[in-house]
Amino acid sequence: MTIKKTIPKPINWQDFETLCKKLFGEVWNCSDMKKNGRSGQNQHGVDISGNPTGKVGYYGIQCKGKDDYTDSSLTTKEIDVEIEKAKLFQPTLELFAFATTANKDAAIEEYVRKKDIESRSHGGFKIVLYCWEDLADLIEESKQTHNWWIKEKRYKQYFSVQVSFENEKEEMTIYPRFNKKVVEYKKRKAHEIAYIDKFASLALFGQTNSAFLENISRFSQFSQKTRSLSCCKIPILIRNTGQEVIEDYKFAFWTEGQFFEISDGFNCLLEPSAHISRPLYVSENGDFSYQQKSGRPLTQDDERSFNVYITPKPECKEIVFSWKLFARDYSEEGVLKAKVEPNISTSKHTVWVGAEVEQRTETEYEEIYEKEEPRS
Repeated sequence: MTIKKTIPKPINWQDFETLCKKLFGEVWNCSDMKKNGRSGQNQHGVDISGNPTGKVGYYGIQCKGKDDYTDSSLTTKEIDVEIEKAKLFQPTLELFAFATTANKDAAIEEYVRKKDIESRSHGGFKIVLYCWEDLADLIEESKQTHNWWIKEKRYKQYFSVQVSFENEKEEMTIYPRFNKKVVEYKKRKAHEIAYIDKFASLALFGQTNSAFLENISRFSQFSQKTRSLSCCKIPILIRNTGQEVIEDYKFAFWTEGQFFEISDGFNCLLEPSAHISRPLYVSENGDFSYQQKSGRPLTQDDERSFNVYITPKPECKEIVFSWKLFARDYSEEGVLKAKVEPNISTSKHTVWVGAEVEQRTETEYEEIYEKEEPRS
């Protein structure tokens, strides 16, 4: 089936959600269609929901705006994941719809039909799929949406910004290095303790005291210029992808995740206790501040970049950056995710203790440092 040339696809997922809200509000005769939550929140698989006139239950829509509007398609894995999420939506859905800018795919349509039968046979919600050709048909048949989308040219996105990592993607993986230090406290026998007491003073000079030597080593390490291999650089790129100049803009981000600190490479910017309620603003030259800063205009295809340095905790799996750009006549928000795959080495140490001290094993994680090579 040929795509209708008179129905242009949305340029980005935000516009696609807005189109679906308008379209299905008309198709389902539902005046209270609403977008579910905000970007970055748990939406339980539902981007838009509403209670159609004459229906008791709620209808929900999962919008799948694909990056490549000609070749990308839904996968069975995506469908399964979103269906499971939608089961947690409250109140319980009566109908769950997939709306996608992807083109029709007979195999995927068959899969959704089977999932629909499976769901309803167990008392669950009805499941339907609308590919782009289906949506184009609905737009042509829905006068209000057609006039709004075509005649008023709502599909034209004059302002648009892309915020990504340096790889131009919204996800990246970091590999912080840590040392897992296992310290075992063991008891010595009485005659061994007496022997150690006798030669304690000689241990400092005879190099038999391992703890003393370890402290000397650490002092020597930090007396040199070092860098932490546990701290990872997060390069963030802001690009104007629209047709208009973005003026008087302010860019801010928040973080969620388990970390020790976030820095600009020199100074600590955020500690874990402040990371949710305190946004960071970034100026056009990459400086950070808790006050809003305006950047110089972003012309078409212009870009800005800055680096954030983050030291995650060893147990951290993901750092989420929720960002928002405020500009004259325009605002945009989104989410970037940094997956954390720590590289952990292990070192074991033995500390001999007297009879009055409990024998035990303690574990702690340490940052790994290396000498920083001088810049050429």
